Amino acid sequence: MLLVCVYFESFYHHSLILFLILPFAGWFIWGLTEYMMHRFVFHLESKNKNILFVRYILHGVHHHEPAKTLFVPLLLRIGMQVVTLVVFKFCFKHYAFLLFFGLEIGVIQYITVHYFIHHQRFSKYFPKLTRYHYIHHFVEPDRVFGTSSLLWDKIFGTLPTKDFSGMEFKKDKHFIS
Repeated sequence: MLLVCVYFESFYHHSLILFLILPFAGWFIWGLTEYMMHRFVFHLESKNKNILFVRYILHGVHHHEPAKTLFVPLLLRIGMQVVTLVVFKFCFKHYAFLLFFGLEIGVIQYITVHYFIHHQRFSKYFPKLTRYHYIHHFVEPDRVFGTSSLLWDKIFGTLPTKDFSGMEFKKDKHFIS
């Protein structure tokens, strides 16, 4: 999809500054979207059984079996890319591809970091994110909604209530060995 963006972007003649700023803006949009979706959609409180079922399928399964359910199904991912690109094209016209490019970089960052913090061999490269994500899964599920960044948790005051340093990980539940 990134190559598609680069190809279609070649038809426009944006300035160098736009070529640098718009992908960064798309990446920034993704970070806020990741936080908002995780906080307000994936952890939505409801009494409606249909909403709770959809929420469980989208995210609850991952909380139930964190190490086994890390990735968005491919068809859902492609569908979301197409819908997002159409919405961006409608809203942002000829800036859509550069914004979408940055957004996709953010998504790739999210997928990679999320995989790494659940993989015992790689989690050591992200110790703070790993610990905070673990806190989100097993200690305070109503805190720490950012997965690939803690920026929005800092801004919206949803960091953990305490540090929980020295906490032992449930390796069989949290990590892929």
